[in-house]
Amino acid sequence: MPPELDRLLDWSTLAHEPGSYVDAALTDSHSDLLFSVATADRAHAGERVAIYLLCEHQSSEDRHLLLRTLGYQVRIWERFLRDHPAGPLPAIISLVVCHVPGGWAEPRSFHELVAPLPATHPGLARLVPQFSVLVEDLSHLTDDELHAISIDAFARVALWFLRDGRDPGRLVAGLDGWITALAAVLQADDGMYAFLQLVRYASLVLSDEDFEVFRGTLSRRLPETEDDMASHYETTLQRGRAEGRAEGRAEGRAEGRAEMLRRLLALKFSTIDPTYHARIETASSDQLDRYAERVLSAATIADVFEP
Repeated sequence: MPPELDRLLDWSTLAHEPGSYVDAALTDSHSDLLFSVATADRAHAGERVAIYLLCEHQSSEDRHLLLRTLGYQVRIWERFLRDHPAGPLPAIISLVVCHVPGGWAEPRSFHELVAPLPATHPGLARLVPQFSVLVEDLSHLTDDELHAISIDAFARVALWFLRDGRDPGRLVAGLDGWITALAAVLQADDGMYAFLQLVRYASLVLSDEDFEVFRGTLSRRLPETEDDMASHYETTLQRGRAEGRAEGRAEGRAEGRAEMLRRLLALKFSTIDPTYHARIETASSDQLDRYAERVLSAATIADVFEP
């Protein structure tokens, strides 16, 4: 959040609000969460601001995302009026989370979608709806910013994998900066199991050559893992690779994402209802990525799996 907004809001009052506002046809590529938070301004005590979090999961940019976001804001206000017919409407801060390769380069304000550009014609701008969105671009988060997030070491490493999994070269090159976090994963309960799940995921997104470099670095920096990695590689990873089929590799990647999601859920919520295990088993790769991103902000496990 920009500093001026951060000062405006009392984050100790942050609360998750129920509901989803994304079009049904877009749920595979977008997910959303709605929060409310009280203002810290005593002059407006008791007033709450809505924070609309829209997660974009596409590998390409969406030029008309702001048009859809305007529609989602209208739905939020309509729902609010059903419960509070006297109003006034709450302010809505819209935050778009994306990990488009190369970063977000599309419009961030609604007027940028309109021609002629309202600001260039006197009298027009005030007659055309205008709002801007905040964009949290995961592809531009630095390692230091990921390390600074107050979550479990496994979850931080998992976020790094999600950020760099589409760029194997970056994943391999960045490993040295994550050795301390991986060592912390090993120190946790069932640490070796969690560590091997991360190694397995790396083996599925990297080429054979890149994975050997990745594994070699782990062996040098964390020598206590070598025997377990070798055994795991021989009994599980190498057998899966021997199939040599593109379908098998795609399935393997999905299995790696599913296992990582299970681990994240277990770390945050302790137990996982069989219903959610079934949802994970039948989820697409995009859905698994979306569920994993939701874990960070979800108040309950049900929030992770909302439509």
